[in-house]
Amino acid sequence: MQKSLVIVMLVCWLVPLAAQAAYVDNGATLTDTVTGLEWQKATMGPMTWKQGLTAAENLILVGKSDWRLPDKNELRSLVDYSRYFPAIDPVFSATTKPSYYWSSTTFTNGPYGAWLVHFYNGNVNYDNKSAVYYVRAVRGRQSGTLGYLTTQVRPDPVIPDTITRPGRKAVVLTHGWNSNVQDWAVDMAAKICMEVGGTVPETDPLFRYANKLSKYCSTPQWDVFVYDWRTAADTKAPWSAWANAVEYGTALGITLAKQDYAHVHLLAHSAGSMLIDSAKNWLQRLPGKPFLHLTFFDAYDPFAQIKNGVQLSANGQGADWVDNYVDKRPVVALFGTTDMGGTQLLMPYAYNVDVTQWDIRPVPDDPYSAALSRHAWPHLFYAQETFVPMAFDLGFALSRETGKTFPGTNRQKKTVCTLPKRIAGTTTLSCESVKPVPDLGTTPEKIYTIGDTSVVLKEVIKSVTGVVNFINDPKTGLIQYWTFQTGSPVWAKMELDIKEPVNALTFDYKFLSATGAEGYLTVFVDNNVVGSIDERHMKSAGAHAGKRMYIGELEPGIHALAVRVDPYTTVQSSVQLLDLKLVYVKREAIFPPEM
Repeated sequence: MQKSLVIVMLVCWLVPLAAQAAYVDNGATLTDTVTGLEWQKATMGPMTWKQGLTAAENLILVGKSDWRLPDKNELRSLVDYSRYFPAIDPVFSATTKPSYYWSSTTFTNGPYGAWLVHFYNGNVNYDNKSAVYYVRAVRGRQSGTLGYLTTQVRPDPVIPDTITRPGRKAVVLTHGWNSNVQDWAVDMAAKICMEVGGTVPETDPLFRYANKLSKYCSTPQWDVFVYDWRTAADTKAPWSAWANAVEYGTALGITLAKQDYAHVHLLAHSAGSMLIDSAKNWLQRLPGKPFLHLTFFDAYDPFAQIKNGVQLSANGQGADWVDNYVDKRPVVALFGTTDMGGTQLLMPYAYNVDVTQWDIRPVPDDPYSAALSRHAWPHLFYAQETFVPMAFDLGFALSRETGKTFPGTNRQKKTVCTLPKRIAGTTTLSCESVKPVPDLGTTPEKIYTIGDTSVVLKEVIKSVTGVVNFINDPKTGLIQYWTFQTGSPVWAKMELDIKEPVNALTFDYKFLSATGAEGYLTVFVDNNVVGSIDERHMKSAGAHAGKRMYIGELEPGIHALAVRVDPYTTVQSSVQLLDLKLVYVKREAIFPPEM
């Protein structure tokens, strides 16, 4: 008999994880009482990644020899984002360089690289392991276990210095997985600014755009923005960034809605596709909504329907005009496996352009670089080819930024047009219709309650920063509800022995907070973020039914499910999760974007 699992979380204070930490000074080391980790006080280096591993493992300090290089999440737990130069608690500041420090975590998409944390401003990046950076050793908790402990960054875009003037138009460009706006979006924003008569900034410091919505330029008619969500996009798997993009897109939609724009053009690459689609979902519900134009570059959608060997995504549904630029070559070397869905997507609600054959660049030698090059080609094509007069009349040439009206010359939605091989004088496009695939339904094939024989609850690890209680149903022995109470962020992690394949998590939820609370709930599976809920975005009080989160294609075995709530005001926040279950759903069933 299946029973529901109720989780109640009570949280109070807004304090970043590093700022919460109470450090015990051991002389040459400092112990973090929040994470239980003991840190070397001094800095070693600079040195290569391999030298850093060796130096940490050979370290003998305060009579202990089990030191190691911290993993990425452990190293990030030291960052205090309320400070900079260095972005770390003052107990470390005298021995911390405002530079990059090595983590032990290898870059998922290329074993030549490893992740770094910059203690000037807390930025996270990666570099070749042969580069030289600084090292700080750690001991204690095993590597790779702190994903649910690190402070969650709530999407909070704010448009600086913008006055609401009805009738204005906006352009927003954003990036995808493991990326930031510096990769390509800033350069394209400069091109668009020049086209609409704006002024390109003379100085452009690297950190200007980190983790925020930034106005790049403005004219009497246009505002051009870049939206950087690098911290939330910095995940082990692309579908985890895609899950984060739901709340980030909702926050963007709310922010743009407050400006009363008459026209909004959203452009995104890869997993950023879900971000602009979520923003569209909010904006299209407005009374007197703006004209919505969405542009996708090699969009990523793990729930694309596969029909006759073609992946079809519902992205863009409901927008006024959608164009999708796709490279049909596989990027398996980039995303790792094909069972996550992927790119190569056509959109039944868009004007699709297959730009594969137009690419005449040399092919990189190694598979990873080749995959990355293919994945980037659609936005490179758009920037290189469509800002100049082109016989095909594609891309930017069709946008309202150039004074055109939609859908443009002989362009229609529900169409895919294939560019031929690049030959001088070629002017012919081969086009055919893309038919929407009927929704195959979203009813789970199999449903499992946590604690039954198919999903065995082996262990519960509780937050050390608060009190976590759970009550069992006396009849079934299954967990009936959990209560989290703390004066800081609260979390709990369940170790599960899953006997059957699953790929989604479903539950109902209810915020029970007093007025003024702004809780932010994050769900993790195996340290991957699988979804989040922002209390500020709830349109109505009471229960919200049917929340569904993709958790990856989990095979039978031991897996970890963790739930964390971060508070963002001093008002107590409370949220209740009901009917929490693991399910298996066919990939062909589209998961509608949820608010």
